Amino acid sequence: MSGPRHRLDMLLKKAKRLRRVDGSAVRNVIATIRELIEANRSHADFPVTALYCNWSLHTQISASLTALRWLAEISKKQSAIASQSTGVQDLLNYLSEQVFQVDLLRRELLELARRHDLSNFLFSSERNWALFMALLLDGLIDKHLQYPDGADQPSDQSDSDWMKKAKRLYQEASTSVGGARRQIFKAAWISLAVDPWDDRPELERTPVFHCNLRAFEGPTFAIRITNAYPLPEADEYILAP
Repeated sequence: MSGPRHRLDMLLKKAKRLRRVDGSAVRNVIATIRELIEANRSHADFPVTALYCNWSLHTQISASLTALRWLAEISKKQSAIASQSTGVQDLLNYLSEQVFQVDLLRRELLELARRHDLSNFLFSSERNWALFMALLLDGLIDKHLQYPDGADQPSDQSDSDWMKKAKRLYQEASTSVGGARRQIFKAAWISLAVDPWDDRPELERTPVFHCNLRAFEGPTFAIRITNAYPLPEADEYILAP
């Protein structure tokens, strides 16, 4: 039986040969990347990639410290923006660059391809990357990132190390400030990748993420992707040369 490196090599070469990709192909690539990371025990080298892979393959993620850090950072940034009365564009840029780490995801995938001598065809071209990301996000619709149950409860000696870390991150995001509890926010993360059909310069394109936020008290703070801006309907999407 072929290993994950060989199967991933075949999937990436097929996309390059056909110059076409669809959601099923992207899901296969993501699933096989996850297998490759696990086989090589390289989660520490590719933490953002590992999270996106796990997120793609589960209905919800509530046991990832990387995901919980994302949730805490979103809440802290939104609180800061609310207090400064700045625009939402600041939050969107922050989400893409600092929280969801799309640029880092791309760098990790390019490094993974280099390390295992694989084609980087899906990740190197701006158009191909935008299309790959759009299809990846499309596969995350209605899958949640959220704090685990009980994260809002006081720490207890009987808590596992994992739960202690989860509670610390949750409480850090909703700590009291000046005697008043800082709000944490529930988010519906609307999927909108950079439009692969947008020919404008990269800096003029639509932001990678739009995010609706509302004040919310409780441990079920979550990010949920919705399909407010679907890809143009097609069986397959043409990749750049």
